[in-house]
Amino acid sequence: MDMNEYCLHAMMKERIEEMRVAAWVAALRSASRGPRRPVRVVVGHWLVRLGTRLLDGFTPARAAA
Repeated sequence: MDMNEYCLHAMMKERIEEMRVAAWVAALRSASRGPRRPVRVVVGHWLVRLGTRLLDGFTPARAAA
């Protein structure tokens, strides 16, 4: 085997191993973080809470039955 081919093969194996480690780390990070909520859901919940607080002062409180 020529020295250049040997070095190329060793560098390729090293790079593939680095890529595997990077993929493994990325998979661990995404698994530990949990699913993220979309921005539209967060904004929607925020608007509902804001509307509820604004209407709280304008609507009469209901008596317990």
